[in-house]
Amino acid sequence: MAEETKKTIVRRKNYVGITGYLKENTLECVKTKDGKDAIRGNLIVAINESEAYKVQFFANRLFKSGKENPTYKDLLDVLPNKTMSIAAYLSGNSAANFQTAAQCSSKVYVRAHMEEYATKLDNKERSIVTLRGDGAKLKTATDARPFVPEAMFAAEMYIESMSEETKYDKETENVEPTGRLVVTGLMPDYKGTMNRISFVVPSGKLADFVQNNYEIHDTANFTGKLVDLEQKEVTAESNDDPFSWNGDNESQFKTTFVRERQILGREPGKLPIHEGEEGCITQEEVKQGLVLRDQRIAENTTRRNTGGDNRRASARMAANGFAATPAPVVGSDDPFGGEFNDFNF
Repeated sequence: MAEETKKTIVRRKNYVGITGYLKENTLECVKTKDGKDAIRGNLIVAINESEAYKVQFFANRLFKSGKENPTYKDLLDVLPNKTMSIAAYLSGNSAANFQTAAQCSSKVYVRAHMEEYATKLDNKERSIVTLRGDGAKLKTATDARPFVPEAMFAAEMYIESMSEETKYDKETENVEPTGRLVVTGLMPDYKGTMNRISFVVPSGKLADFVQNNYEIHDTANFTGKLVDLEQKEVTAESNDDPFSWNGDNESQFKTTFVRERQILGREPGKLPIHEGEEGCITQEEVKQGLVLRDQRIAENTTRRNTGGDNRRASARMAANGFAATPAPVVGSDDPFGGEFNDFNF
């Protein structure tokens, strides 16, 4: 009997667009082991002083077919010798503040996609979401497209679960609902595996709309924004005593990091596709993709245990805090009918 051929999993929409100030640039031209030209490194793009995104790049000059790789061509124009990063500016102008350095830095637009990196530690699954670069260009502002720092996404996913978000309240020692909704999506990638990535829906009309119109196992097309904030909370005020020589007269801060993906809309005309309907991500694709995902987790765990720093990996995977809830989109009975639907790539 002929061996059954498995259906190929098709990568679905997974776009990230970041417009901002070039904070750091470590791109470099290299030769691969087989002598081929490539560009590798990271671009860190700042939205403001407390929000920035790291995008990882590796692009060969040519595809296997011999055709030129457009990502490689894009990156040639944003190499360190052709751009000014905030870090580079501050290295020569140490007295400058962020605002001055940002205005003197290169403005860029970076295209990327979300990718899950998962391992197991003590038999518990740990994962982080990285941004893999698909292209980058210098951003030129026009009347039609002004320079507006932002980090937006558009993603198609299989809804694996939906649940109410909760947060531990230190004062009451209770777990309290935040009013937000957590949506866990399975997103097929080009390798045939599944990325398991969680999103949050702001409380109010948006969360109610998703709960009332989307079901587990639906295929959904959501748009929204990324959040990657560094927040400082004052834990002890300055005592304003000029004769304090031991540092007690300085305010003490606690720094927390908020990293999440906020669903704020859906693509125009993209209603949820229910299980079994044309265009849905099928149960067969999900099962096949999760098997391959488990294989990838095992490979990642082996690499980490044999050559990585477990403590550093664990720190990167630490739990993150919660961001302030943005105002819901208003103006119609469908809260997804707002401005975020105009987002495109």
